Amino acid sequence: MGVLSVKIIVCGNKVSNIGEIFLNSEIMSKLIELTKMDTRRILVNSDFIETVEATPDTVLILYSGRKLLVKESPEEIIRIIGND
Repeated sequence: MGVLSVKIIVCGNKVSNIGEIFLNSEIMSKLIELTKMDTRRILVNSDFIETVEATPDTVLILYSGRKLLVKESPEEIIRIIGND
């Protein structure tokens, strides 16, 4: 079983190293990679997405209430989640 060391944006410019995640784990299968407007790549747990809005930028609203602005269109996000 392979492992992946990743960093996830937690808040603003703070980055938290979550250490090793097993590639075949349930957590990893829920993570999707998206692009923030400043071109940084982020991992988002797709189970935590409540809504996806196009305003015209794409805004993800998570169940926590946090909003994320991403470059991918709603259609691309649906395709990415569907490929899980």
